[in-house]
This record gives sequence, structure tokens and C-alpha cells, in this order.
Amino acid sequence: MPQIFGKIRNVKSSLPEGHSLFGQNVDDYPRHHFIFPVMSPPPESWGLQVQFAGRDEFIYGCWRERRNSLTFALEFVREGVFEYIANGQRYECHPGDLFIVHPGADERMSVLTEYGMKYTVSMVGGSLMSLLNSLNLISVAQFRVRREQKVTGMFEELFALLERRPAGFANELSVRAYALLLELSSDLGSGEYPEQLVRIVNFIKENFNQPLTIDGLCGEFGISSGSLFRLFRTHIGKAPIDFMIEERMRAARSFLLESRAPIKTIAYRVGYASQLYFSAEFRRVCGMSPRDYRKKNMQM
Repeated sequence: MPQIFGKIRNVKSSLPEGHSLFGQNVDDYPRHHFIFPVMSPPPESWGLQVQFAGRDEFIYGCWRERRNSLTFALEFVREGVFEYIANGQRYECHPGDLFIVHPGADERMSVLTEYGMKYTVSMVGGSLMSLLNSLNLISVAQFRVRREQKVTGMFEELFALLERRPAGFANELSVRAYALLLELSSDLGSGEYPEQLVRIVNFIKENFNQPLTIDGLCGEFGISSGSLFRLFRTHIGKAPIDFMIEERMRAARSFLLESRAPIKTIAYRVGYASQLYFSAEFRRVCGMSPRDYRKKNMQM
């Protein structure tokens, strides 16, 4: 295990009530090489815009912790090994792994090696949450980037644009932010599934609001429950029912953000006869009640 060499200093940022960001520095690390775009209107007034971006260097002993995060950020590991603990779950990220910091999350990040470096892009905007939901990124914490060279180039081109700031750069920056999210969504979904799993996944996506059961899926596709669970665990990393619930929650988040429909109506639309049960499931998966989710993200 690496040793801590250098002067340790505790740090804390001043944030609005209910939110906190604090951590530990070692000498002059972490080194945040972030560029903050200066534009009119400001980034948060756009549908989607970059709030800041750049390289981020850490050494062993440095850490940061957020409570009820105000930040959405893409953190693409380039050197070393980082550890993230988000909402109680641990993730170990190696070069080529991408971690997503979500608003509202409780998250701690540290480096497990002597040195670590990651590319960071933080985004804001009135359309951000809807975009993340439609691109199936809203509930993703970490994944391995398959098209690593292309994604690396997109991060670096975005950094270069921020440094040059040519005329009209703000519009180009917004376009590049959207292109990066689109590429990551495509990369995340680009794994090759067995044909039978593709058919089952598509069936669940088309019928998520129906009373699906394991027995029903096995009968529909002529597969044993053991084989069904193995397919999902091997290729998707979760049980089929958990996958179905995530599809329901994805649709629920869209309805909450894009309509004024009552919670009871949304519960029924996504397959729940009981508003109470729907709200409990939503809180378990999303970390807050449907009403709080709508209120919080409508204000962003």
C-alpha cells in the first residue's frame, strides 16, 4: 500500500445549506486544471452547457467527499486507480473507466495508487436531467469505455475549445457536450448480447408497465429461470426483475420531469397499482421520493 508523503490539510467548501463538499489535501494536491467558461448567458441558463472541464491530478492520501451533490460530472480515469463510494456502493475505477457524479448523490472519491489523473467535465442546464434519462445515463455510476480512443479525443477536443475560446465557442461547446453524452450512451449500450437476451430485453422494454414475472418470461421465451438469471447476471450485471424496475423508474423520471401528471397517475402508467408501493420503489432506486425528485430537478 502506498504511503502518504507530504503535509496533510483538511479542506471544506462553502455551499448552500443541505449540501457539503470537504476532503483532504496532501501538499499542493489535488491539482485541478479546470477551465471555467465565461459566457453570456451563463452556463446554467442553457439547455445544456459545460460548467467546467479539465485534467484532475491526485496523489495517495487525497480525497473528496460530497453530501447531496450539486454537481453532475463525467470523470474519465486516465492514470492510476480511483475509488468511488456512491450512496454506499463501492466502485474501483482503472484507466479507461468512467465514473458519473450525479446531483443529489452522497459520494466519496480517493486514489488508491501513488498518483492518479482523470479527465473531468461538469455540465449544467435546464435539459440536463431529461437528456440523461433519455440516454439511459441517469442511473449509471460507472462503466468501462469501449471506444476509449474516440472518447479520449472528445474530452481533449472539448478542453482545447475551452482554452482557445474562439468566436461563437459557447454554441460549439454546448454541441460538443451533447455529442459526448450521446457517445457515452452509445458506448454503454454497444455490448454484444446473445440473440435470446436481446429479444428478452426488448420485450421487457416494450412491456415494462405490464405485470411481468420470472415465470411469465420463462414461459414466453422457453427458458429456465436459472438460465434467465445467468444471462442477465453475465451480460447485464443484474437480475431480470431489477432490470425491469429500472425501466419503470426511467419512464417514471421522464413523466415526472416532462408532465404535470399526479404521482398516482404516473405510478399507474409505469405499472404500479399502488402509489404507496411505487413511491417506496422510487425512493429505493432513486434515493428520494417522486415528489422531491420532481421538485429538485425542475429547479435545476
